Amino acid sequence: MKCKRFMVWFVLVAAVALAASGCAVNPTTGGTELRLYSMEEEVAIGGQLRDEVFKQLKPYPDPVLMEYVAEIGHRVAKGAEYKVPYTFHFVDKNEFNAFAMAGGQIFVYKGLLATVESEEQLAMILAHEVAHVSCLHCVGLIEKQNTDALVFAVLDSVSEEPLSENVLVQLLKVSVDAQYSQAHEHEADKYGTLFLARAGYDPAASIRTFELMNKLTGDQESSTTLTYLFGSHPPTPDRVAAAKERLAKGEIKAVARPRTDNSRFLQMKARLIANEKRRAGK
Repeated sequence: MKCKRFMVWFVLVAAVALAASGCAVNPTTGGTELRLYSMEEEVAIGGQLRDEVFKQLKPYPDPVLMEYVAEIGHRVAKGAEYKVPYTFHFVDKNEFNAFAMAGGQIFVYKGLLATVESEEQLAMILAHEVAHVSCLHCVGLIEKQNTDALVFAVLDSVSEEPLSENVLVQLLKVSVDAQYSQAHEHEADKYGTLFLARAGYDPAASIRTFELMNKLTGDQESSTTLTYLFGSHPPTPDRVAAAKERLAKGEIKAVARPRTDNSRFLQMKARLIANEKRRAGK
């Protein structure tokens, strides 16, 4: 029992020291948060994660399309407060998807470019991923895993029957699979729309983007309480409604002369379609 009491004391002291040494202001939201890593450390971790991702995903074999996606990505990232070296990767996977990782590593699937209907929609999705980085959501996932380990140590030390390894694995799996919280997803929508507007696009493109996503899912997302609380993204109709309310309240100002030229986007999309036909031997 003395050993357990010592463990509780040690872990709590470590937790207090960690919290005292790692508080910082979020550059995007302005909130005060626990930080375990400096920007330089985050970028280094992001590079390691990128290398792991490329063991599973392959870059799309067309530098013109890669350059185009990166150009749109950097355009919206320019408006982000958090100035990590954002890097955009166009990957050879036929799904409507994009995701961001610590250090500004952002992956865009070819299926996304094939599906969006305009450059503003592509820009909105990239801005959403940039917002996850700029709001420190990505590095926060990594930091949470580290602090979870500390919490598990406390739970283990105060219990007469330590948590089983299976329970620990399941708790960690929930924390990893859940990814961003509902609040974080709404935050990324909000600041993503702000970055979109700063890049010269119509902020109302956020509404059109979410409406497209709603159409793609067929509005079949479950509305049960547990799914809403623990699912990775909020139900798409909720995101559409939040985007409309955000603009109606004037939280994000309209752009006087928004970017509307879709000619280059259409050229890139046609190039992708031609590439895919050629690769399929058609």
